[in-house]
Amino acid sequence: MASFQSTRVGGSQWHSMSAFWMTFRQGSLRKWQRTVCSPWSRKCLCTIATEQLQPLNSSSSANACKTVKKKVALWVGYVGTNYKGLQIQRTTADGQTIEQELETAIFRAGGILESNFGALEKIGWMRSSRTDKGVHSLSTVITMKLEINPETWRSGDGGIELADRINQYLPRTIKIFSIVPVGKSFDPRRGCRSRLYRYLLPAASVGIIESMSSEEVQQRIFQLRAILSSYVGRYPYHNYTVRSQYRAQYRKKDSTSKKDSLSNENSHQNGKLFIFGADDSHDEDESADDFPLDDSGSSSCDTSASSSMVQAANSIHSAPKIRWLDEIDMKDRISSCHFRSIYSFACGDLQECQGLHYLELNVHGESFMLHQIRKMVGTAVAIMREILPSDIVPISLSCSSRVVLPLAPSEGLFLAGNEFHPFRTSPRPSGSEKPDNLPKLHMSPEVLQRKEQFWHDVLLPHMVTLLRENKTQWEEWLELLERARMNEAEMHETRKAWNDWRTQLEKRKAMENDAVDEISEMRTISLGTERDS
Repeated sequence: MASFQSTRVGGSQWHSMSAFWMTFRQGSLRKWQRTVCSPWSRKCLCTIATEQLQPLNSSSSANACKTVKKKVALWVGYVGTNYKGLQIQRTTADGQTIEQELETAIFRAGGILESNFGALEKIGWMRSSRTDKGVHSLSTVITMKLEINPETWRSGDGGIELADRINQYLPRTIKIFSIVPVGKSFDPRRGCRSRLYRYLLPAASVGIIESMSSEEVQQRIFQLRAILSSYVGRYPYHNYTVRSQYRAQYRKKDSTSKKDSLSNENSHQNGKLFIFGADDSHDEDESADDFPLDDSGSSSCDTSASSSMVQAANSIHSAPKIRWLDEIDMKDRISSCHFRSIYSFACGDLQECQGLHYLELNVHGESFMLHQIRKMVGTAVAIMREILPSDIVPISLSCSSRVVLPLAPSEGLFLAGNEFHPFRTSPRPSGSEKPDNLPKLHMSPEVLQRKEQFWHDVLLPHMVTLLRENKTQWEEWLELLERARMNEAEMHETRKAWNDWRTQLEKRKAMENDAVDEISEMRTISLGTERDS
């Protein structure tokens, strides 16, 4: 298989190619095309790229030049540390994103034409979800129109060989597991049926220490599982996100940004300690470059651990806020977009890696809101440490409650898996029946093995190392939690209003059930009368 680095190019031509990569790294592709790149070097680059996408079992040089644009899905895993997030940011002068790395690698392998490089909209680039700065993934799906040899999938390896031809241009922390063809109408975001996120939680944060017996450890884990299970179901998660991001009057006009922001938990800020979010009933401008301490827009350019903790200590509220709305606040309304379905929220047994004891939390849901998972984890930790009362979860999942909840650090969170709806490979003829067995995007056993290998060899060791290095920050975050306990008077008032609301709700349901029973009885009597007559 040809290699770009090993290709023999002489004299001025090699100087031209070197100048390309130097200016490309600075984001000056168009400038390079106008001033440096000669017609010969353009031809050389396209020939090399086409050669590298040629299947290994094909030796015909004529076939190597024949490529078609085919819509494909890329299963991608990556370590998000040191990146500005997944989504490409053309306006960002400093910092690289995962998609920039992918675009460059695919271009170097010949999968993107030179005329389309730097314009992802021309190749239909879409993603199943978006992660922000420092967040990791094992199952991101990206769809695009790839310049590819039509004979590529004849080997039947599930697109592994093709993926590896692009992986040679990627760093070790980013890997494409496979590339498979999909239908033209397949939308990775809308076609995603559910998502599975995983959170590595240091065991010490929930009171599990080395001196405990196995029975005591299991008791703590059982308590945590009971708290997490209370999230299962369909509820409004308005208290677990930045509500202003989900109000119609504040939504961005850009459709791509809106689509990405409405269905993903993955907008996180890495290396930034969030203690409690402020009451976000006003519009906010949250940037990945900012340091929002309490979701109120406060920021700092210095994100070092020491300065972060000083800012947190100076700015944190003396107690989190909680209140109950007796009437609907038109400026802070809860709508259907605040509702989310959680299918399961599980906690595994105690694990150990590189001397770190941790618990693996797995949350499976339809979709997630900004900060939702991290606030659920932070609330569970606060309940385990008796900082928040156990009934804070059902209260916070009521539409009339407004509660400021703790936001757990982002280092332990990553996308672990997703499930997709079946999709059509071709339009259904008018009047024809719906086919029974539509294809569905999923990982084959071989691809799953590659995913697990990346998890155990790359992502897990990195995350454990990160958690160990940030142990002091976790301890300081827990210390601040201890100092920011719930105001008893506010909690008592809200709990009383919540109990009154539940009582009224139960009475209303009982009245509705009685009315239904009465109507059913009247129908039965009416049917009996008709039979007698």
